[in-house]
Amino acid sequence: MPPAFSEVKQTLKPALEAVEQTRLDQRNKLRKRMWLLASVAIGNAFLLILGTGWIVLGILLLLGVLAYTWLFWSNSKESYTLQFKQTVVVGLAEALLHKTGAYKKVDFEYTPDGHVDFDLIQRSRLLPKDAVIARGEDLFKGRIQDAAIQFSELTLVSYIDDGETGTKSKVRHFKGIGFIASVEPSFEGVTILQSHNAASRSKLARGFRKLSYLLPSVSLGVNQELAMEDPTFNETFVTRTSNEAEARALLTPGRMSELVRFRDKHNGRVDISFFDTHVCLLLGSSKNYFEAPLHREADSEHLHQLYEDICFFFSIASELGLDRRSHPPGTAPASVV
Repeated sequence: MPPAFSEVKQTLKPALEAVEQTRLDQRNKLRKRMWLLASVAIGNAFLLILGTGWIVLGILLLLGVLAYTWLFWSNSKESYTLQFKQTVVVGLAEALLHKTGAYKKVDFEYTPDGHVDFDLIQRSRLLPKDAVIARGEDLFKGRIQDAAIQFSELTLVSYIDDGETGTKSKVRHFKGIGFIASVEPSFEGVTILQSHNAASRSKLARGFRKLSYLLPSVSLGVNQELAMEDPTFNETFVTRTSNEAEARALLTPGRMSELVRFRDKHNGRVDISFFDTHVCLLLGSSKNYFEAPLHREADSEHLHQLYEDICFFFSIASELGLDRRSHPPGTAPASVV
């Protein structure tokens, strides 16, 4: 079992105090610059009322102070966020992984500006071929026991030509967490599970200009739709595969129940692809999971939610039962989490 949040918070007390002091210092410096900006704005108002010839110079000065204040705020926010991630976020993950007996042989690294392997995301066939990363950060990567895992925040888009105007429009396919686990032995073919709410939440549902953007797996060779024996599972996921025998061997009654329970724990879109030696998940969400606002303290509620999120992400492999997948005779099962 993961350690209690109260215990984890106590071990992070020095880091939290340092982060909070940084936040207060940055906020006080920003307040001084805001007073300077307000003073210049009031001065410009007097110049405008008096109708003097200095108004142009005053406006230029106001714009300069405004740009300076905005740049300072941007840099302060970036510096504070980085410190928060490198101390508090990493501290929460280390407390989870090293203070519980559920995880052995742990080795992970955290990269604030990194993202999961996009080549594997493309090979999962969960997205159109021309999808690109618009934003990716907060990469956790490493091994837990014998499993290689990686996950990060991702925003994935495509740019579609508008034939009438000659311009390109941006279509967002996904925003949330991308998670990849490596398992052995390899899967035969590709099996894809798409939650039923994925299509309805897509902005492309408005026009149906390209069906392949709505259901990319169909246009990428994974076009055999299966009806499984579990009606609840069929209500939760659309199942497509390039190898029916592998898909039915993979999706045992127990595995389908696990996937439905996992889906119920996540309110957003859940898409899963089993391919080669990898399992790829796209967990849709509008949250910025690992951020901390500069305008207020990271309180217990915020930290507790962050800890719960980290626990959830690190437990995905065992939640899906990847270490209990069916294996051909003579092959050893993979140990994931």
